[in-house]
Amino acid sequence: MGFLDPKKLEDDAELPGSGVELDRLACPICRREAAPWEDRCPDCDVATVPPEQLEPTAVEAPGLAALAEGLDDEDDASR
Repeated sequence: MGFLDPKKLEDDAELPGSGVELDRLACPICRREAAPWEDRCPDCDVATVPPEQLEPTAVEAPGLAALAEGLDDEDDASR
């Protein structure tokens, strides 16, 4: 069994390309993640952008009336 040389481990950690992360891209319309070499979305045919540049999407929460509608159905089914 060989011994690990701490100096060698430090040298390996600094190799160029050891922490390279490819650029992430996404479609601004369908929000599909694209490969780094895809400059256009294959589905929408628009230019891809980094995910940080995507507009935030609004998520609407259901109203209390919509939530209350499902409660009556669940109570009847459990009896």
